[in-house]
Amino acid sequence: MIDPAVQSRLQPTLYRLEGVRCLRCHHADVSRRSTCARCGNAAVATVRFSGKGRLLAVTLMARPPSEHDRLGAFHLALVELDDGPRLLAKLTDVTSRPAAIGDAVEVVIRRLFEPGPEELICYGYKVRGTTPVTS
Repeated sequence: MIDPAVQSRLQPTLYRLEGVRCLRCHHADVSRRSTCARCGNAAVATVRFSGKGRLLAVTLMARPPSEHDRLGAFHLALVELDDGPRLLAKLTDVTSRPAAIGDAVEVVIRRLFEPGPEELICYGYKVRGTTPVTS
């Protein structure tokens, strides 16, 4: 279960895909940091990323962690956004042909996991392929 206070602090990142960009080295990061992860500069600007990018790697999580065990196996994707940052997210809307390395993907908002009877529903970003599937 995710603490409601933690969930509310993560909303800009999880719902709007906001992050930071360093004003010195221009490094972009999806997490909301107060300093640059690359150079340590404290001058960072909040930016909203486009959510468009390409798939760098994908793997099947056949044995998911305990908090995701109700969902069963899922695909985990490493994505490089067109705006610069990389992020790790679940691959959603997988068809008969899973996304391949280099495919275009987009970030979408989805339910992260199935909550229990007295748990909050937690939404966040997942990625889906935008390359048309040919039969």
